[in-house]
Amino acid sequence: MARSIYAFHRVLPHFVDTHPVIAIDLPGFGLSESRSDVMSPKAMGAFLVKVVAHLKLKRLHGVGPDVGALAFLFAAADQPGLFESLAVGSAATRVDLAAGVLKDLIASPSGAFATIDGADAVSDYLTRAAQFTPPAVIDDLRAASAGPRFEQATQYVRAYNKDLPLRRLSLLEAAHRAWEEATSDYSTQILSWVGGEYLRSASRG
Repeated sequence: MARSIYAFHRVLPHFVDTHPVIAIDLPGFGLSESRSDVMSPKAMGAFLVKVVAHLKLKRLHGVGPDVGALAFLFAAADQPGLFESLAVGSAATRVDLAAGVLKDLIASPSGAFATIDGADAVSDYLTRAAQFTPPAVIDDLRAASAGPRFEQATQYVRAYNKDLPLRRLSLLEAAHRAWEEATSDYSTQILSWVGGEYLRSASRG
């Protein structure tokens, strides 16, 4: 969870020769200093908007997988004209759909990992990652979770309980052609949205 930009050491070379790239460790992730006031998707989205303003960028493509996806979605909802496009994914969109370790982290009480070395908590992940990740990067990833950093970063996913309901996601019993395969449910959801739910969602955000 507290992975750093070094996790993308294989991806970045594909872009830097043809595009200007800004890669940052958000507060509390990688070796960036943690800040309790931004450890939630909504607050981190606001932080992203401030970063873009600080760098005097007018319009950009945002790439944010995993926990970064939600921060970018909140940033785009707040400042829709800021992004040319978003490439997001591999992220929870509803708490009730989370599973495995992520589900456990979301449900964990504050302070649950305060007495452990976070590097131990991610040791299994690092062991698997070491099969294809250089030792220097593994060392950086271990340091990113060391000491209290894992507990601090977990605050971000605990905030899913509060923040994720602000972004609407509707699941329909359908495959690709939802508008044909679940016509009634699809139409009801769209009518609800354009009939005012989008305004209520915006006010909650």
